[in-house]
Amino acid sequence: MMSQPFSALPAGSGSEIDKGTGMKVVILCGGQGTRIRDVSEALPKPMLPLGEMPILWHIMKSYATAGHTDFILCLGYQGRVIRDFFFNYRAYSGDATVTIGKDTAIEYHGGALDPEWRVTLVDTGLDTMTGARVRRVRKYLDGEENFMLTYGDGLGDVDFDALLDFHKAHGR
Repeated sequence: MMSQPFSALPAGSGSEIDKGTGMKVVILCGGQGTRIRDVSEALPKPMLPLGEMPILWHIMKSYATAGHTDFILCLGYQGRVIRDFFFNYRAYSGDATVTIGKDTAIEYHGGALDPEWRVTLVDTGLDTMTGARVRRVRKYLDGEENFMLTYGDGLGDVDFDALLDFHKAHGR
């Protein structure tokens, strides 16, 4: 199976990055994977499996654990594979009963992997550079003073509260 930069916080304005309320997370998923071309012909790098789930899912899970569950994915190369994964998430990750006939229906049966996420899939272009990808999703960030930004092919152990504190302490 298969962050526009942080805006400056005006001193004394009372503007705070409210930890725990969950910021939107922009994930860059459009690269062509030229350094791993033999693998990335069939799958984009964010969809390379790590255990039962793709790297992208693990990245999103780490943000969700910290309270950030609203994702905007900047798609490009092989974006259809990422779309397919999310459009068919329940079918791929759990049990289902399919009733076939004139009243065809699908009944999904729970699942430990059913996250409570909001995922916006945006085609930002095949050859678009990083800055332009972020600019192309800005309409989905309307009204957001701050947001997170990461790449869709690298997984790390990040303390998101400490990351926010660092940027806040530096006026970003």
